[in-house]
Amino acid sequence: MGGDVLGAAQAYEKEAIALSSREEHVAATVIWGRAAQAWQMLRDEQALCRVAIARTEAFLAAGNGKAATEELSALERFEPAGLDGLRARAMAAVASSQSNWDLAIQSLLRASALAVDNLDQQAWFDVEFCLGELLYRRGELGAAESHATTCLDLAISIADSRGERATLVHETADLWFHCMVMLAEFELSSADVIEELERRFDLSGLAEKATRGAPPDVD
Repeated sequence: MGGDVLGAAQAYEKEAIALSSREEHVAATVIWGRAAQAWQMLRDEQALCRVAIARTEAFLAAGNGKAATEELSALERFEPAGLDGLRARAMAAVASSQSNWDLAIQSLLRASALAVDNLDQQAWFDVEFCLGELLYRRGELGAAESHATTCLDLAISIADSRGERATLVHETADLWFHCMVMLAEFELSSADVIEELERRFDLSGLAEKATRGAPPDVD
């Protein structure tokens, strides 16, 4: 019996990881929940903590800050490293859903600082991108560009630390995916970006900056 449950728990984790890698975050949260139930039957505290963290991350990736906050309650008794950062990111997601942009930005800045303190480059990358996207939508281009640059530096650093070119491709794909989502919100596509890049090849850096328009207004 125990062997069957263990096999099921491991299979669920593998499936959830695969779903997350395909950006199917909502489905991943469901499978992570099943994994948690299996590990609960086995009374494996370490695995329960690991799964709770992963499920919280999946909820955040799916944009469900409320569910992420609720999932965090299961993590309180484990007191894992990075818990404060997760909590700050969940608060930011909830604030964003309520259009409380100032609180969202403050929460993300706190999460960024905590990720640095915990030497968690992946969490730092995720937070910096969220900050860059939110600041851009608020029209704060200078700050948004700064966070976007940090994202790229982190993607390279993560790949270098793991010694994998594939990691750099994966992190860049994450960045591009979020950019595509942001473009879609403004009824734009990658073709518009390519057109802009083609235009820039015929302009000097100073001339290009002088022709930049104001960002779209987002309430």
